Amino acid sequence: MAIFNIKLNILDKYKLILNDIIYLLTIIIVFQYLSICAKINIKNVFKNGLFNDTFISFLIFLMIGVITYYLIVLEIINIY
Repeated sequence: MAIFNIKLNILDKYKLILNDIIYLLTIIIVFQYLSICAKINIKNVFKNGLFNDTFISFLIFLMIGVITYYLIVLEIINIY
């Protein structure tokens, strides 16, 4: 039960592409917002090793972006 039900007269494979675009945009927007709020310098991600604090923060931000898509965006937009 989505808030916006969008019916498109296109092939199913193109509907999947639109869902993937919305999925990636959601992750990127949430990731960027959390990065700005946390004031993390992206240039020095791997400066002090692979699994430093910045890497863990980025990983958590990406997971929050994925969770946002599945728990919020899919409940708002339905493309069929």
